[in-house]
Amino acid sequence: MEDIRGTVGEGRVICGLSGGVDSTLVHLLRPKGSAALTVTHGDISGLSISPAAATITTAGSQAYAVQAADIAGNVWVPDAASYTWDEDGAGGFTGNAYTPDAADAGHNVSIRAIAGSVQSNAASLHVYGVSGAGLILAWDKDDQSFYLCQNPANPASAGALGLVPATNGWHDVNGVRVLVSGAKGNRTVAVANTAGLRVLPSLITDEPYTIAARRQDAKLVEAIGAIIEDMQTNGELEALTRRWMQ
Repeated sequence: MEDIRGTVGEGRVICGLSGGVDSTLVHLLRPKGSAALTVTHGDISGLSISPAAATITTAGSQAYAVQAADIAGNVWVPDAASYTWDEDGAGGFTGNAYTPDAADAGHNVSIRAIAGSVQSNAASLHVYGVSGAGLILAWDKDDQSFYLCQNPANPASAGALGLVPATNGWHDVNGVRVLVSGAKGNRTVAVANTAGLRVLPSLITDEPYTIAARRQDAKLVEAIGAIIEDMQTNGELEALTRRWMQ
């Protein structure tokens, strides 16, 4: 302690405690005091941006937050001049906000922040046209109705706003002209050529159906199998599938 006092004098000492007997004793014997300590972060060794995923229309813009880290784990908000933006969309950045171009509609834009050789995580920005996500004409097998919806796995979630009336004729459903014709069990719904609507190229959802029985109920399993086989033979199963499951 005398050697330390002779070296430091009236100055202050920062004591790093490693846990050994000597350093613990020095820590206990040192005069009590406090001092301000400023830690300056090192060079950028990592970048992250958020949100990692977002959805906007071509009429909006999306702001991003950037966080930097050094090799010691210190984190901070970097100065905007210390990084640039890299994206594959048709729009561009103003500050930390991406503004899409009309050509971005219907696409995912991949976005990164770059500082020298350091790249951030890739954020995904889905851009819809100015009219929004658009609508899908789907059949709800539970309430046996057509809906213009955004979730074809649950068409009824569109509610009354998206419900297609069962009466024949032209109807305005959520701003879309829809023509209904036919009778119950054989109804046809057609959509007018409306801007923003498109034909989906593939199956939206596949919902397998299963008939289950206890393993020990051998006779029941045999009977179910025989009924299904008869329905396949006489075409009844195919007719039911077309009516209720397609």
